[in-house]
Amino acid sequence: MILAVLEDRFSNNRNDLRAVQMERYMKNKFTMYGMPMAERRSISNAFFKENNPPKDNSIIPFIELCWEQEKREFHYVGMEYAEKCKLFLDPDNFSLFEFLITNHSWWDTVDFIASHLVGKLILNNPDKFEELNSYMVSHENLWMRRTSLIYQLFYKEKTREDFLFQNCLSLINEEDFFIRKAIGWSLRQHSKLNPKSVSAFVSTHPFSPLSNREALKHIK
Repeated sequence: MILAVLEDRFSNNRNDLRAVQMERYMKNKFTMYGMPMAERRSISNAFFKENNPPKDNSIIPFIELCWEQEKREFHYVGMEYAEKCKLFLDPDNFSLFEFLITNHSWWDTVDFIASHLVGKLILNNPDKFEELNSYMVSHENLWMRRTSLIYQLFYKEKTREDFLFQNCLSLINEEDFFIRKAIGWSLRQHSKLNPKSVSAFVSTHPFSPLSNREALKHIK
C-alpha cells in the first residue's frame, strides 16, 4: 500500500520527546511522530514527487485514507495533497473539504483548509460565493463557522467586504474563543487593505475585547 511507504519514512524520523511536547501543545487531541514542520514537509514533498499526484478527483480516496489515520502528520499530508492536486478547482469538492474540516477538527488543519482549499474553491467558482458563504456561516459545526470568517484571508483586493462584515456580525454573540479570534483575525487581515473601513466597522459594533484587540492590532 502506497501509504505504508510514507508511514515507514515518518516512523524512521520520529522523535518521541518532541512528539510529547507537540501533542501537549495540541491539547493531546492527536498522536504525532514529533517531526519539525520543515522535516515533515521535506519527506512528504519527496513523496509527492515520486508518486506524481494526478490533477483530478481520482486522488480523493487517498486523501480520505490519510484522514482515517491516527497520526496527525497524515492529516497534514492529505490536505496538502488536496491543494497540490488543485482539487479546489472543482466546486463539487466542497463536500470533501467540509468532511475534512468537521472530522479530526482543530485549528491547525481547519485554518489551512479554510484558506487554501475552501477559499480558493470559492474564488475559482464565484457563482458559488453567496450559496457557500451562507451555508458556512449558519452551519451547526463550530469549525465551519470559523471557516466562514477566514476563507477570504488571502483575497486581498478581491475580498468581498460586505460578506466579511456580515459574517462577523452574524457571529458577534458567539462566546467561543476560536470564533472571536477568527473575527479579529479576518478584520485585521482586511485592515491591511482598508484600515479606515475596518476601524469604523469595529467602533460601531459591540465586538468582544478579543475580537477588537485582534482587529485593530495593525491600525494606528
